Amino acid sequence: AVVSTQSTGNQKMNNHSPHNNESQANTFLYYCAINGINVNSKSKSLYVFIHEPTEYTRTRLLDAVSRYPNCVLANHPSFSDLQWEYDESQIQWERVFKGDLIANSYYVRKGLIRKAQMAKYLTKYTWKHPESSLKNSLPKTIVIDISNPKEVGWALSEVQDEFEDPSNSNITWILKPSMANGAVGIHIIKSNYEELKNLITQYRDLQQWVLQEYISNPLLINTRKFHLRAYVLAIGNLSVYLYKDALALFAQESYQNTDFNNKYAHITNTCLQVSHPQFKEDDVVKLLTELDFGLNSSSVASLIFQKMVVIIRETFFAFKGEMAGFFPLKNCFELFGVDLLVDETYNVWLLEFNSGPDLKQTGTRINIIKPMIEDMWGLVVDSLYLKKESCAIPRTGFELVYQEENNQWGSSGMTLT
Repeated sequence: AVVSTQSTGNQKMNNHSPHNNESQANTFLYYCAINGINVNSKSKSLYVFIHEPTEYTRTRLLDAVSRYPNCVLANHPSFSDLQWEYDESQIQWERVFKGDLIANSYYVRKGLIRKAQMAKYLTKYTWKHPESSLKNSLPKTIVIDISNPKEVGWALSEVQDEFEDPSNSNITWILKPSMANGAVGIHIIKSNYEELKNLITQYRDLQQWVLQEYISNPLLINTRKFHLRAYVLAIGNLSVYLYKDALALFAQESYQNTDFNNKYAHITNTCLQVSHPQFKEDDVVKLLTELDFGLNSSSVASLIFQKMVVIIRETFFAFKGEMAGFFPLKNCFELFGVDLLVDETYNVWLLEFNSGPDLKQTGTRINIIKPMIEDMWGLVVDSLYLKKESCAIPRTGFELVYQEENNQWGSSGMTLT
């Protein structure tokens, strides 16, 4: 059957006639032959369905797909071998579980992408492994669960005890909703119980929060705070790659540790900074490798990146066996946006994992998303469809940071049904 394209995200590609499909397949097979790639008959065509409402991302996905002569766009996920969905709930999971469909999301990954869940799992891991480097990369975190708005006081009992401890009187805290994004609900406070209680009761729809010790000695570049956004690609069960170019996302205003109400100085999320009256993209969005660390600047950037590698590697290792928090399926992959912070001692802190990262925040000056998506697509096709390491398209942008031996994760033989 010939699967034609559809206007939903697929309008840039021409409809594929039987002749064009055969021509594409022959070109692909010829390429595989001269590169020593052994493919079976199934590999003649990979039918891809893409539903991505964000034009910035959709355009780059389609460009990446078009570079592979065996990829054919499908107009419905039921006719596809690979389904890319903006909303993971729309993925045909029954087909994924049967092994008939490749999906761009893992089914179980709440342990990674929910701040409260990640704090629980990683804290548990560091308790069991006190020698772990993660112990020095996780801010002190208190998880707040509010299932009943009438019992806020009971839910905050641990926080109240923490605030009343005289040794914590000078600690600054940052309050974040566990599942919200876009800087929604983020507040920086001192150890003031009534202030915290009033803030939480304002958000009746948010039931889970994290209260973290605020890292009040961030590394500053030209007096401004920044955090790093790293792109992490997880494939199958399980290979993990870190992209070579990390973003440095800056605050628009100078950092002051005496005024925590100025979000333009403390909250470095780009979605918040764009509302600043003097917002300048070139001042706010940079690459880690562009930053001026003074003497031996490139060596410092390399040191920070290697610390990021260690954090990412050990985070995934910490979830091994924690199937309720993260369960990698062999025919799934996912791109995460990981946020980290560097302090003035060059210690790197893990802040959060984000699913479906906003790729457009790189802006217009920095051009890393197009090559990154092309590299991602090549790794996914090679790993999950061709089942081989190939050199169909050079992929020097991703560094392998974690490889699960023998594709075993958790209990032997366990599957998700």
